[in-house]
Amino acid sequence: MDEEMKQKTVLIASVGGTPEPIASAMNFIKPNAIRFIVSSPEGGSESSRYMVEDLETVYFKDHKNPEKSTKGPGLRHLETCPEDMSIIEVPADSADRIFAECAKLISSIKASYPEHNIIVDYTGGTKSMAGGLLMAALGQDNVKVQVMTGKRENLEQVTKGTEAPHPMTTDYVLAARERSRIATLVKVYDYAAALDLSRRLLTSVERSKNRQLIRKSISETNLLKILVDWDNFDFAEAAKTARKSYENGGDAGEFLHSSGLLSPLCELDEKGKKQSTWGLCADLWLNAKRSAHRGRYDDATARLYRLTEAVLQAQLFEKYKLPNPVPWEKLPDELKGKTGQIRGKTYNYIGASLGLEKSIELIGYLNMDDDLYRLLVEDNAYKNMKEWLINRNYSILAHGFTRLNENNWNQASQWVESTLRPFWAEIEPPQLPQKLPE
Repeated sequence: MDEEMKQKTVLIASVGGTPEPIASAMNFIKPNAIRFIVSSPEGGSESSRYMVEDLETVYFKDHKNPEKSTKGPGLRHLETCPEDMSIIEVPADSADRIFAECAKLISSIKASYPEHNIIVDYTGGTKSMAGGLLMAALGQDNVKVQVMTGKRENLEQVTKGTEAPHPMTTDYVLAARERSRIATLVKVYDYAAALDLSRRLLTSVERSKNRQLIRKSISETNLLKILVDWDNFDFAEAAKTARKSYENGGDAGEFLHSSGLLSPLCELDEKGKKQSTWGLCADLWLNAKRSAHRGRYDDATARLYRLTEAVLQAQLFEKYKLPNPVPWEKLPDELKGKTGQIRGKTYNYIGASLGLEKSIELIGYLNMDDDLYRLLVEDNAYKNMKEWLINRNYSILAHGFTRLNENNWNQASQWVESTLRPFWAEIEPPQLPQKLPE
């Protein structure tokens, strides 16, 4: 609290039937600005406003010895009350309205006093007032919470003069709230949004200096960064971070290893950056399913089209040792007349980057009994593919302006599932997680 005293502070306090705890809080904090939350006189009940405004207010009621009760000025007349003061009336027993009013108040204060500490004291007022104010405070970042406590001789009153502020340790509460939001995003594979929240949570817990929370947040942020890079096909960066974490005994690396994801990621980094492999095909399939899960059917179907090309390229590379682009000298003459030459950026030879039909033709030229060729040509699987390919070609991510829907995705994904997936199913890794480790 000593360090906080050096900074400017706005105090928000709920006021009930006695102003003494708030007076003690003002004495301890010496706020630069204060907002009193008082009950309104709804339903014929007395408002607690007089505890702030009256020149003479019952400070301490001794129910056994009324003659010993003391009186004094309302809170706004005390020397510790700053000039920057206002009173906000809320209904005494409407928790939802109290919460809404207090949440709006706190947001306004944060915008108007960006360099100030905000301390919420929920000691006074009705249970609804205290609860609504407390929940509003816990709902926002960088708001400190306290309650005035002291010695009790009975269940009615704290002994006069013993009150002192008791800060509420909100770090775990706020972290749990943010992790709940992060968990909701991870469940739908929205790793990028989850990472953004996780980074903000890390900044918040670093200020709290709670080592346990800091370590947990660092671990979660590292894992989410890996998942974001992986989901964006940046296998090199994802694998680099994952390997470093695992080698250093980090939680993120350990989680990926125990989940069966570390090895596939490293293999993608080693083999999937320059050539199509069955591992890359499996990754494209799982990536497309994540996109569809989020309702991004155009993105998901576009991935399936790329996956179909990748399957043909993987067959050429894995089975016939022909990379993509295919070296020009390896092409049969009948295909050379149907495709143009390209000089690959990372290759020292002239080659041809083949599309779907040309790749099928090349595989058939190499081996008419090739299982993928026979499936696509003799079993008419490629002809059946054209049923969903037409929709894809007219989509906004291809050559048209049509938005694809769930039915379009289902048609395409069912074709891939039954036709192509058997080629990589045995090596397909688990899907990326929808839940972070506890």
